[in-house]
Amino acid sequence: MRQRAGAWEGEAVRPAHAGPARRGPITRLAERLEAERDRFILWAPVLVGIGIGLYFWLPREPTIGLAVAPLIGAVGLRVVLRRGTLEVALAGMLMCTALGFAAAKLRTELVRAPVIAAATGVVEIVGIIERIEPRTPKGERLTLRVIAIDGIETAQTPARVRLRSQLEPAGLPIGTAVRLKGILSAPPQPELPGGHDFARAAWFDAIGASGVLIERPQPIAAKLAVPLELQVHIAIGQLRAVVGERIRAALPGPRGSLAEAMITGERGAIAEERIDALRDSGLSHILAISGFNMAIMAGALFGLVRAALAAFPRLALSYPIKTWAAIAGFAGAGFCLVVSGAASATTRAFVMIALMLAATALDRPAISMRNLALAALVLLLLAPESLLDVGFQMSFAAVVALMAVYEDHAGERDLLSRLGIGHGTASRVVRFLAGTLASTAIASIAVAPLGTFHFHRLAQYGLLGNVAAVPLFTFAIMPLVVVSLAAMPLGAEAVPLWLMSQSLELMM
Repeated sequence: MRQRAGAWEGEAVRPAHAGPARRGPITRLAERLEAERDRFILWAPVLVGIGIGLYFWLPREPTIGLAVAPLIGAVGLRVVLRRGTLEVALAGMLMCTALGFAAAKLRTELVRAPVIAAATGVVEIVGIIERIEPRTPKGERLTLRVIAIDGIETAQTPARVRLRSQLEPAGLPIGTAVRLKGILSAPPQPELPGGHDFARAAWFDAIGASGVLIERPQPIAAKLAVPLELQVHIAIGQLRAVVGERIRAALPGPRGSLAEAMITGERGAIAEERIDALRDSGLSHILAISGFNMAIMAGALFGLVRAALAAFPRLALSYPIKTWAAIAGFAGAGFCLVVSGAASATTRAFVMIALMLAATALDRPAISMRNLALAALVLLLLAPESLLDVGFQMSFAAVVALMAVYEDHAGERDLLSRLGIGHGTASRVVRFLAGTLASTAIASIAVAPLGTFHFHRLAQYGLLGNVAAVPLFTFAIMPLVVVSLAAMPLGAEAVPLWLMSQSLELMM
C-alpha cells in the first residue's frame, strides 16, 4: 500500500471541514455513553425498578409467559448486539427493565396463597402464633400460621391471618399452637386513591384475612408438623420476644416502649403523641433501624475485634486480622437485622454494610454509589414489592442524595479550611455540627416530596431537631444499645438500659 497525498492509498481522506461540530447527535450520544461506561451499573436498579413499576401499574395480572417473554427477547437482543456503545446500552436497558417486570411476576406467584373473598361470621381458627405486636392503648395484634378454619375448605384456607385484639393478652409465647374465635374479612383496600394498599402488602406476606379476636386464644396440646421455614421464623420471633421482655422488665412504661423500638423495631406500644413529636421535629428516622444504627453496631465490633487482635504483633503480622474483624462486624450487623425484624430499611442497610465490609476486607473502596446500587438491585430482585414501600423509597432517596453530594468531598474540606476551621478539638466539634447540618439538610430535601405525599406533613423543624438530637443519639443512645445487647446474655442489661432511657427522655 503506497502513501499518496498525505494519506495511505486505499484509505478514505477525511474532509478538512470534518470536526466535532459536524458529528451527528447519535455519535455525540454514543461518545457520552462511552465516557460513562463505568457508571452503567448505577442505572441497573433504576431500570429494574421501572420494570417492577410497570408490572404493578398494569390493570390486569399478566400471565407467566407474557411476563418472561420480554426478558428472553431482551437477552437475545443483547447477545446479538455485541458492538456499538449505543446498541449495547439500549439492549442493556431493555434487559434490566424486562428483568424487573419478570421478577415482580415471579415473586407474586411464589407467595401466592388463598385469600378469603367475603367477611365471615364468628369462626373457630386453629393455628400457630407467629408474631405478637403490642398495641396502644391496650390489646395486641396476632399473626397466626393457619392450620384450619371452621367452614372453609383446606384448599381455600389462608396461609396466615392477622387478628386485632382488645382483650387482655393471654401471655402465650410465639410458636404456641392455639385455638381461638374471631371474625375474618378480606385484607382492606386503600382508604384513599393512591394510599397505602393493605391488601397488596398482605398478599406478599401471605396474609389471606384480617379480623378481630373475640375470645382469648387457648393453647392446644396437639402435636403438629412444623415445617423448617416456620421453625426458623418462630426461633427468630422468640429471640425478639425475649429481648423485648428483658427491656420491658428493666424499663416498664413509656420509657421501655421507646427503648424497645430502638432495639427490636417494635413500635406498637409507643404513645401516638410521642410518635407525632418525633415526626414534627424531623426525628422519626431514629425509630427506623437503618444504616445509622447498624453501622454503629457493625463498626463497633469491627473496631474492637481489630484493636484486640492488633495487640498481638505475631498474630497481626501473620494473619488477615482485618478480614476477621470484618467477619465480626458482619455477624453484628446480621444479629441487628434478625432482632429488628428485617424491615426494608434494615435490609437495605444490612446489604450495604455487608458490601462495605467485604470491600474493606479486600482493600477496596468501601463507601461508593456502586455499593448502594448493588444493594438496591439485590433488594429489588429478592422483594420487588419493596419498591412501593415508603420506607424503601425514603431510605434510598436520603442515602442516594447524601452519597451524590459527598461522593467527592475534597471541595468541602477545602472550604472548611479556607474558613479557618482546622483539626483541633474545637474544630472537630464545628466540623461535626456542620456535617450534621449539611447531612440533615440534604436528606430532608431528598425525602420531603415523599414524606409530603405519603404522610401529608412536612418536618419544618428537622434541621434544629437533628442538630440537637444527633450528637446525643450518636455518642450516648446507640453505644448504649450495643452495650445493652452485649450485656443481656450476662443478665447485666439493667444499668445500660437505664442510662439509655435517660438519654431517650432527654432527647424527647
